[in-house]
Amino acid sequence: MKTLPSKPCTKSYPKRANKNQSSIVKKGYKRQQERLRDATVYTKTETVRRICDIWETFLGRAGNRKLIKHDINLYKSIMQYGSEFDNCLTVKSFSAYLTLAGKCRYNINREYFCKCGSRIVWDATIQELKKKGYCKKCHITPNKKDHFKYKYGENWQSYYDEYHKSPHMQKIYREKGMRVVKDKIARGITGFINKGSRETEILDYYEKLWGIKIDRDFKVSKYFPDGYCHETNTIYEVYEYHHLFLYYAKKDKMRQAAIQDKLNCNFVIIYDSREHSIEDLSIDTHENY
Repeated sequence: MKTLPSKPCTKSYPKRANKNQSSIVKKGYKRQQERLRDATVYTKTETVRRICDIWETFLGRAGNRKLIKHDINLYKSIMQYGSEFDNCLTVKSFSAYLTLAGKCRYNINREYFCKCGSRIVWDATIQELKKKGYCKKCHITPNKKDHFKYKYGENWQSYYDEYHKSPHMQKIYREKGMRVVKDKIARGITGFINKGSRETEILDYYEKLWGIKIDRDFKVSKYFPDGYCHETNTIYEVYEYHHLFLYYAKKDKMRQAAIQDKLNCNFVIIYDSREHSIEDLSIDTHENY
């Protein structure tokens, strides 16, 4: 069976935009702003009464524009009362204001706040308030024990074990362990003692600058400090960014106190900030006591 040769497409499509589109859009926004200025604001009780049964139909950008056409006074009221929560909302959007009015009726339960209690978590991907969520102040990831304790209460242990024993998490742990080992090999690290990416370079620089000799293989009690100068009886530590977190800061203070109690030595901390060159790093010196 013969097939006919296909004909070239000769259909022409109109241009997607015309020259006057931007000015038309600007005029439309201007008229909308004028309408909003002239709109009246309902009381909070009246706003909740009008929106509580239909709020889900106005979620999202298209829904927000639909509400402006439906009742611009209601739109303005929701904007005004919702802005009162700007200090604690993680994302400021009209859909979040709408949910606060229609679903919560401005009575926000504790379960809608983050773990530290300072923020109301709005998830823009699913367009709803996230129960028992986390903000930037919480510093808790979904695979931590604190997350499961907060979310599941007394039965957290079974959920925690089930989550970490899943094939997905086991694969992640294996891949993470392989990356750590490859990174250590690339930096010439053997054994379980870890080193910062610029630790050797930093200690080499200050060793020459101060005219001292820093022992990199020194051990005191159960600790392995980054360096120790026998002549001046001084411990040298290079602290990367993660040492600024509260959890590590507490451990570092206990470790420093134990080392100084043992050696009665000075303690020099060099903060490795990636934003600065080695010559401009901040240094803290703690004399022996």
